[in-house]
Amino acid sequence: MVQPKPLPLERAPGASRPLAEVGVCSTRPSPTPWTGEAGIDTIKLLYETTNYGASRFQIDELEGWQLGSMPGIGLTWAEGHPLPGGLAGSAETAAAVALVRECVDDRFEVRRDRGVSRLDSTATVAFERQPEARAFLAGMAATQLPRCETTRRGHPVHSISWTHAQGARKLARCYDKGLERGGEAFRFARLEDQRRFGSSRHPPAEVVVEPGYARGRFVARFGPIRKQVQGVKAATFPVIAQALADEARYGYRDVREVERLAGALVVLSGGAAEAYKRSTYYNRRAELRTAGYVVVDDQVEAVEVDLGQLVDEALESPEWACA
Repeated sequence: MVQPKPLPLERAPGASRPLAEVGVCSTRPSPTPWTGEAGIDTIKLLYETTNYGASRFQIDELEGWQLGSMPGIGLTWAEGHPLPGGLAGSAETAAAVALVRECVDDRFEVRRDRGVSRLDSTATVAFERQPEARAFLAGMAATQLPRCETTRRGHPVHSISWTHAQGARKLARCYDKGLERGGEAFRFARLEDQRRFGSSRHPPAEVVVEPGYARGRFVARFGPIRKQVQGVKAATFPVIAQALADEARYGYRDVREVERLAGALVVLSGGAAEAYKRSTYYNRRAELRTAGYVVVDDQVEAVEVDLGQLVDEALESPEWACA
């Protein structure tokens, strides 16, 4: 038996724990992900204070935190990473929140806590092979959510965000964490719930740091995304072509439908999408997706990833037990 090939010994960019080993790939490569970390990336705390600082400043004792005062509305805020360089669990977040409050109180005299206005709950999935990460990001880029706009960046795509259809507020992101940190590209895909609480809905900090709270917000955001990608595979031309041929051969799909899908596959994966009318392009892409396939058109190597399985990896990561 071939022994699993370990990932590089260095830590993933932003990871708080060393990477685990994952298995090797089969003849038709399938993803070998490992959900390397999960927890809170960023939190923003609000305080009603007696005194104020500058509009933006830092405190030496609070590594990785930015602070600012808004005298006009009587608030001082602190935004940062409870665990600089990693994702924090509930205990780590609670300790960071207590330290921030103590520092703010010492300098500006906290009159009242005003809760949490921002919370980024995050899970990172690590891939052994770059083509798998690229296929996953390409598949997520094709995911449309009800009442949301999907924004894609890069070719090959390395960042996807979903914003409210009637505003610019980002609801969630999926992006290449290694590339963002200036490290190795297409090894670490991060799913992030970017939650902003309205002024009348700021949860108390003591509630946010309770075990299970961050994961609950993450599941609330990515649960619907999981439904959208259930049964959908992001794959390159040879994989989808063979799968369609098998479906026709064994009677799982009508041969005329297979011919139409295969024709769209050739056009899209061959880089001739502009040959279609705009409406036809979207219709053909939607038909392939309904059939369970997202075409990864920037790779030749045979690769296939199950989007639903990988989102499940993030939703069910054992790392959430600490968050």
